[in-house]
Amino acid sequence: LRGLFVDLETRAERAPLQWFFDGIYSIGRAAVPINMCILGTNLSMTSKASGDAMKKISGRTIAAVIIGKMIIMPLLGIVTVLFLKNYAWDIPSEIDGPFYLVLMIVTITPTANNVMVMVELSGSGKTEEVARLIAWQYAVAPVLLSFSVMLVVQMCYQW
Repeated sequence: LRGLFVDLETRAERAPLQWFFDGIYSIGRAAVPINMCILGTNLSMTSKASGDAMKKISGRTIAAVIIGKMIIMPLLGIVTVLFLKNYAWDIPSEIDGPFYLVLMIVTITPTANNVMVMVELSGSGKTEEVARLIAWQYAVAPVLLSFSVMLVVQMCYQW
């Protein structure tokens, strides 16, 4: 079946449905820029909103979400992976470092823009609030994410 979409022998794009695979691949590559445009649109709607709409989420709530997602979640992820490594899983030593790195990377990243798309499609009317929360997470991510990535890479390097 795979041979219909991708040329398995020479990779010379001679598969009968290679054009379909190439089209799906191009759409997949456009997903991140499209999500960023959606987030930007919702942020611009937030900035143009009235004063009451801007005050729907307090600074304390934003700080709590940032602390929860960017500090507490990474710590919980690291502790969980350490527990699984020591007590539950027996991962072969050839792949254990990269395996555990991927597990921990999932917990240290900011909320994905896909959440923004889900909120948009749900019609809940909370798009401005969620957009602000995601934007604040991305604003502090250069500092907090750099530290978190450094920590987990160092841990996995030692394994």
